[in-house]
Amino acid sequence: EDKSRKEMVEEYILYQIEASGESGIPLSALGNRIRLKFADFKVRDYGYSQFQQYIKSFPDVDLKDDGEQKWAVLRR
Repeated sequence: EDKSRKEMVEEYILYQIEASGESGIPLSALGNRIRLKFADFKVRDYGYSQFQQYIKSFPDVDLKDDGEQKWAVLRR
């Protein structure tokens, strides 16, 4: 099965958010994990200038802000 890189990245992101449970995952931690798995990941390659905008584009993901950092949370 030959998935495009974009699909692999998107699946990985959703998996990471899902695996982090109800509280979600800080965007900084999510970004770090993506860059560990996909070393050449650049959000600009996906048409976004900021990582936050890219994550916000996922239909099943909400961003929440706890005053210190932003979190990606799976929409329930």
